Amino acid sequence: MGFAIRVLGNFLLGGFLLGMNILMMGFFGLLRNLPVILNLGLRFLNWFVRLSYRLYSAILNFIRPFAYQNFNFDILNLVPRIAASIILSLILFLLLFSMTDWHISTIAIGLAALHGLFVGIAWDGIGKPSGLHLGENIQ
Repeated sequence: MGFAIRVLGNFLLGGFLLGMNILMMGFFGLLRNLPVILNLGLRFLNWFVRLSYRLYSAILNFIRPFAYQNFNFDILNLVPRIAASIILSLILFLLLFSMTDWHISTIAIGLAALHGLFVGIAWDGIGKPSGLHLGENIQ
């Protein structure tokens, strides 16, 4: 009976150590590849911001004559552009969440507003070839 308990104990200890080894190897592999993972994340953010800029630019350029004609202000000035980008970002966020049936959280609304704020502020530099370069190695 003592031999069976010792074998079972060694088996459980070996399984635990094997699991810890797999977790540590995964963790150190993640650390080793962290620069590549972060670069890919920045490239994705760059793509997403450029895509949002193109969408917001198309919508705001379509609305621009109407806003100037009726309200006598240019919607592509800095403050109205930032406000419109935040509103468009929140609208697209709410459309996405209503289509996917995800729960809306305050953090997600804040991130959507922050995204709209960033697109509105960086508007002039996004469309230029020398503008926004997140995650690109420029030499």
